Order: sequence, then structure tokens, then C-alpha cells
Amino acid sequence: MRMDGIANGTRRTAGGMLQPRRPRVSSTDRAAAILAASADLFLEHGYGGVAIDDIIAVTGGSKREIYALFGGKAGLFTRVVDQLCHEWLASLRRLPAPDGSLGATLSQLGHAFLTFLLSPPAIALHRLAVTEGRRFPDVAETVLRQGPTACYAVAAEALRAHRVSDEGWLADCDLAARLFLDSMTGDLQLRCLVGNTIGPGEVNARVQAAVAVFAQNAPQSCEKATNGVICQASDAGPRTHVSASGILTVG
Repeated sequence: MRMDGIANGTRRTAGGMLQPRRPRVSSTDRAAAILAASADLFLEHGYGGVAIDDIIAVTGGSKREIYALFGGKAGLFTRVVDQLCHEWLASLRRLPAPDGSLGATLSQLGHAFLTFLLSPPAIALHRLAVTEGRRFPDVAETVLRQGPTACYAVAAEALRAHRVSDEGWLADCDLAARLFLDSMTGDLQLRCLVGNTIGPGEVNARVQAAVAVFAQNAPQSCEKATNGVICQASDAGPRTHVSASGILTVG
């Protein structure tokens, strides 16, 4: 047996005292702990309001460790944003593959999107991107790329299962996803940004209204006309006319 206590999981301090050795923590676990603590700090105080010393005060460790793991505060912030957006978008990506009506798919997308967009962390991140975007354009670009742009991509992929022709508003599923998701946000997001609370009833009503407009006017079958394409949403629904120049009218 070694008399210095190392074999028993202890270490001898400079003063000769024996202390328990700290268990070894992998760099992956340390990075995860630092990311979790830093996310709370950045969202509450902003990028400029958080110093590396503030992070160390919460997580322990050293500046050397943070620079080794993330390359500095900017690198850490970018990783935090990436992780937050990835976690929030997981609910959208877990949506089941469309196997029902277009209206059901739109309803799923709408509720998942608004739940993500209007959540307190997402609102805090939106404020952060706006206030820090000019000083740190790469950070703002990360928020845009990993947030709204990724949401649009997930929605577009779901809508492609319902695309039946090269005409109508579903002809371009990327644009259709933007139009549908943006039609629900507007004042709801602005009200959250100024501190208002949006209840689930209002969210549900907004989703239902958007679904009614878009599902009703989606082309289910098309017949050629001399000056374009006439699409019938349903036997009882309005006739949607898409001209040869791409202008859409409903009537």
C-alpha cells in the first residue's frame, strides 16, 4: 500500500493534509455542463452582459478550459445557440410522417412552430439576436439559420407529401412553408417580445384560422384551362385560379 494515500483515492496537499481526489470528468461532460450553465446566463443577461469569469463562477474550471473547449466566449455562445435551437426543433422533427389530410399536417406544424417560437427561451434568444446582431453578425446569422430557417425546412419537407401538381400554392413547398408559418406569428411574437403572455387558447385559435385558409385553398385536383390552371379545393370549396403568369385568385 502506498503511504501517501493516492492508492486510496486521496491526495496530499501542499500542507501535508490528505484530501479526497476529485473524480475525473470527461471533456464531453464538462462541455455539456458549461453549455447548460452558459445558456441560462446568456439568455438572462445577453452576450455582452456575461463575462467568462461569470461562467467560471457558476461552473468552476478556468479560462484555459473554456478556451480549450470552445475557443473563447464567442465560440461558447455559438455552441449554446446551436444546442438550444437543436433541442427546440427536436419537437418539429419528431412529428410523424404525414399520413392524413393536409389540414392535419398543417395543424401539427402550426402548434409545434408556435410552441417553439413563443416559448420564453426562444423569445429571449430573439431579443439577443436583435440587440447583439450588429456587433456580432455571426451570432445573429446562427440564430437565423438554426431557428426560423430550420423551421421552414422542416415544414417544407412535411408539405411535400401533399404536393399533387406543379400549380397552386403548394407548387413551391419552401415558399408555402414560409407563407403558412409566417401567417401565424406577426402580432403574437411582437406581444411576447414586449412582455405579454399568449395563452394556449389564443395559440390554438390562430393555428385553426391559418389551417382553414391554407387547407381550403390547396389544390387537390387540377384541370387545364386555356389561360392557366383551375384548381378545385373540394366540391364545396372555392375555386382557385392560377393564371399562366402565376397570379393566384380565389372566387
